[in-house]
Amino acid sequence: MNPGEIWHNTPYPHHRKAIFKALRVDPSDPASGFACACFRVIADDGVTYIAGAVGCPPHSDLERFINWTPDDISNVILWNPRTNDTRILGEARSQTVLISPESREGMITVYQDAFAFFRAWCERRAEFIVRRQGVITNGWLHPMPEPRDSFIPGALVVGDLAKVKEWPRLSEATLIPGPGVSEDDLKKSVWRSAEIPTVNMRHAT
Repeated sequence: MNPGEIWHNTPYPHHRKAIFKALRVDPSDPASGFACACFRVIADDGVTYIAGAVGCPPHSDLERFINWTPDDISNVILWNPRTNDTRILGEARSQTVLISPESREGMITVYQDAFAFFRAWCERRAEFIVRRQGVITNGWLHPMPEPRDSFIPGALVVGDLAKVKEWPRLSEATLIPGPGVSEDDLKKSVWRSAEIPTVNMRHAT
């Protein structure tokens, strides 16, 4: 099975209380179910992770939900709440991966702290479902759609920040160093990925 199928085949109720606890979400909050719907508990290589699916089922959009398949999941992010270690399901442990949001313009916060990323992910999903309920209650004509990135809160670097090569795809965005990322290290990483020529200051003879 591919990572999306593994995530999809993990029953939603499986360790649901542990997910709420690790992400510090109150399960009695009406928005908690939607906020944490993109998360499952998955064991990989003998380690138990909370798995976040980028591209999870769009639970508030019936038409898209019916047509959704596990292949719509672009990445499954594995987070170990005991160690705060992060990896990508199906990828080598040493591989550096950049997870970026669907909208690649404006300001994008860059994370390397997995808990902060997952927690901010929950908060964005909760804010959406509360606002959407307000839209429905007031009978507005254009309810807000769910983005295909499942409301991830920014860009997540899994692995070595210095080895990220995919920054050019965010060329229209302004990057903001977030939890786990220093401004200097982010700037250096972006410059390394720019593939600009090296200038030798010695004059040719």
